[in-house]
Amino acid sequence: VIELLAPSSDEGPIKPYFLYEPSSDHSPPPARVVEFYAPWCPHCQHYAPKYIKLAKAVTAKHPEIEFHAVSCTAHNRLCNDQNVNSYPTLKLFREGSYEALK
Repeated sequence: VIELLAPSSDEGPIKPYFLYEPSSDHSPPPARVVEFYAPWCPHCQHYAPKYIKLAKAVTAKHPEIEFHAVSCTAHNRLCNDQNVNSYPTLKLFREGSYEALK
């Protein structure tokens, strides 16, 4: 699981490659699962080990699929952009797509 780290105080808004189309020429992102969570949320705390176990099991058979985790406490704007309304929220993105499956 790739954790999106909190920005330093002097950084502007973060737009990670796995959620936003890059402004320069980059290869399309792989298929990926993104967990949006809040560190204080008891459901998130309970789910975290299961998400890690799921990520390990899936990537063992499908190493091309990435698993990410985004703290909505550290990245509130990003979570708002992704319409995250509850925690934890999982979103699946197809390879090359910046729109989550519905």
